[in-house]
Amino acid sequence: MTEKVLKVRFDFISHWIWTILYLLLALSGFAMMGAKFGWMFGYNFTLADFVHRLVGVLFIVLAVLVVIYEIARIVRGSASKGKWFPIGKQGFAGFTLLTTILLILSGFLLWFHANIPYVFGTFAFAVHEFVALLSIASIVWHIYKKRYILQDISQKENKGD
Repeated sequence: MTEKVLKVRFDFISHWIWTILYLLLALSGFAMMGAKFGWMFGYNFTLADFVHRLVGVLFIVLAVLVVIYEIARIVRGSASKGKWFPIGKQGFAGFTLLTTILLILSGFLLWFHANIPYVFGTFAFAVHEFVALLSIASIVWHIYKKRYILQDISQKENKGD
């Protein structure tokens, strides 16, 4: 199996696993925010909390695997370092990495909020909520941009006929 085929398969599979995990995290996170979104889990906040923690651990495992994979690609010279800067035309990977790190760190503090000073828990909650909403907005942007990429590919294929 060539490296390109392996890259495409790993990227495709990890992308969709990441999508499913993030969707579950978003739904369970919204459900825990209170009565306004509690209906998403039938107002079972314990279940929403359990799902959020379980999927959060899987999300962290996937994030670590993807980072290791991308570092290996950069070391081999088969990937660009430029896409890992959090700003710029190709900065979505870097932005995703930055928001993922912030969500993991703030989520870790929230997991143990009963054992940390109140001010740190409050700060962690504010960061977690803001970054989660920011990442949801970035996902909408990502989907919007990908729609036009697919449209451009279709137009190029039609011009080639």
